[in-house]
Amino acid sequence: MKKIAVTTLIIFLFTNFCALAARNYPIKYAYPNKIKKMSIYDFFKKGKPKAYSKSKYKKNYSKLKDKTSPRLISSSPKSASSNVNINSNIYLNFSENIKQNNLKNIYLKENNQNISIKTSIKGKQIIIHPSLPLKYDKIYTLYVGKGAVKDYSNNENSSFSINFRTEKGKINNTGSGNSTVINNKDNNSSNSNLKSQNPFTYILYDNKSIVKKYDYTKDREYLFFSDIKDISSIKDLKFDENKIPLADYNGYKYNPLLIAQYGLQNYNYYIRYNDREKLNNAVKAADYLLQNIDSSGKWINNFDYKYNNVNLKAPWSSSLTQGLGISLLIRIYEETKNIKYLDTAKKALEPLLKSSNEGGLYKNYYGHALYDIFPSDTKLTLSSHCFVILSLYDISKYDNRAKEKFEDSLYTLKDLIWIFSNSLDSFYKDIHNCQMEAIYSIIKTNNLDEYLEDFKLINIE
Repeated sequence: MKKIAVTTLIIFLFTNFCALAARNYPIKYAYPNKIKKMSIYDFFKKGKPKAYSKSKYKKNYSKLKDKTSPRLISSSPKSASSNVNINSNIYLNFSENIKQNNLKNIYLKENNQNISIKTSIKGKQIIIHPSLPLKYDKIYTLYVGKGAVKDYSNNENSSFSINFRTEKGKINNTGSGNSTVINNKDNNSSNSNLKSQNPFTYILYDNKSIVKKYDYTKDREYLFFSDIKDISSIKDLKFDENKIPLADYNGYKYNPLLIAQYGLQNYNYYIRYNDREKLNNAVKAADYLLQNIDSSGKWINNFDYKYNNVNLKAPWSSSLTQGLGISLLIRIYEETKNIKYLDTAKKALEPLLKSSNEGGLYKNYYGHALYDIFPSDTKLTLSSHCFVILSLYDISKYDNRAKEKFEDSLYTLKDLIWIFSNSLDSFYKDIHNCQMEAIYSIIKTNNLDEYLEDFKLINIE
């Protein structure tokens, strides 16, 4: 039997010899008590050909093996370059194909602060995607540590760094073309002349100290509206039989923003002085907004408006009006428990969830929401964006979509804060500081730690 088994095995191996003879191919065959390994060459007792000598194979392989580490041959932007677009990705081009090894060794810094990035690899290239637009006119350094990537022979890269400066801020006082022009002054100065400037917003200085330390999660008054000029005392306004204000826009007309501001101020007076008449005024303002919201959820301005480089033709709407209107309606709902105010606030939220390209009211700022006071690419006001952020927080208790947009708008705010840190009169510095305090109190209590870095020093100066 043993001879038959061996003869059968020989015949099998012989038939496959032509295909296998050139390879040092290990095979297994069984004996009664043990298992052995051998090659075809061993089986026929011809020995291994010289080309397959183990020692020579190792020696030859050692000579052929790639021992060169992948090296950087170019980058975009180049190191020491300037005027880099704030929305740029960073591209690193290597001498050979690479794969990830320890991408945590790649990090971007500005003023010793880590910048959130995402990293991807394609062929010979690393692509660095900053999670947010970079800041204007800042020096950034990209560090790539040893072993961040390796080639397909497992050779690791050596460490290196590149630095670059971003473009200067596009801060202008006039608008042109279709670009958004960022104006580092808010809508009114402290000495605004109401009649000649025909203002849209009525948050005006009245020689009072604006509250700076503010906890939006606990304080019942709405921001500093008790400490600005009493809207009912403005001589250029008129009031109808329901005590709703009208402003002169080539004839007296209702301004939904003015009405929302008036309602919030009266609500504050009610909280501060326990004056029921002031609460009634606030409710009447909320009723006006409830009765005059359109089918899309917008409050419409039925008057032409021209102020500096802003020139709007009726009908038009404003995200600032939406924001303050929502904040008033939520407070009146929580005070009266009448569901109609909450329902109207939810309806008013809809335009804030859509971009201007979709018929909504936010502008797309590098992939994030920007809420400007006017629906035109003319100027930008930081306080308007902050007011809307707070309104999104107000209604987020009743609609999760508002919470998502609240967090999204914080990304925009982080990029805008520095632009408004100079050339502001003291009145608007106080407004911004109060808003920063309010927003900080919200994000701190909601454990949104990723946003806290830019809010550690609340004084934006």
